[in-house]
Amino acid sequence: MDESFEKTFIPRKRMDPMSAGLKVESTISVFSAVALLLFSLAFFASAGIFVTGFFIEKKTDELRLQTTKDTAVLDKSEIEKIVSLDKKVTAVGTILNDHVSLSKILGFLESVTSARVMIDDFNYIGENGMTQTITINGTAKNYNTLANQSKIFKENTMISKIAISNIEPNDIGEILFMAELEIKNGVFAFKEKK
Repeated sequence: MDESFEKTFIPRKRMDPMSAGLKVESTISVFSAVALLLFSLAFFASAGIFVTGFFIEKKTDELRLQTTKDTAVLDKSEIEKIVSLDKKVTAVGTILNDHVSLSKILGFLESVTSARVMIDDFNYIGENGMTQTITINGTAKNYNTLANQSKIFKENTMISKIAISNIEPNDIGEILFMAELEIKNGVFAFKEKK
């Protein structure tokens, strides 16, 4: 057997690429660059979320403390007043919701009243199927304005009869009057209770 032949696979000489004259380049692949970029973005995003969470928790604690202080400032009588006022507002809302015809009457009065006439008081009498009457106490700027208002009432198709009385001037020259308007049946129908 040949003695130059070695029976081992372990090289005896150093296998240094530099000693062999080979050039080693360190390169970063595209995938490694993208992975590094995504890792950096994820790291900074999670750090931002952590810091934001810290500030939100701090603000929540401050608001909770302020609410506790504000609650302590309110005494029981003020809370009872607020609850009582809330009940009154709720009751008024219920009344207004159940009296739909009131808004129709006010809208009607607005449509048949001259801009130079002021209604001081009115009274509505009537129910479904009955004669409906609106009595108005008002103030007109002068006699011509009152005559024009009378003409507007007579030309309205919803009014079947009109009577104007108690005409007299007040201290500043305006004309006080009372008008009684008989409304045709069915114009202001009340909402039936359910």
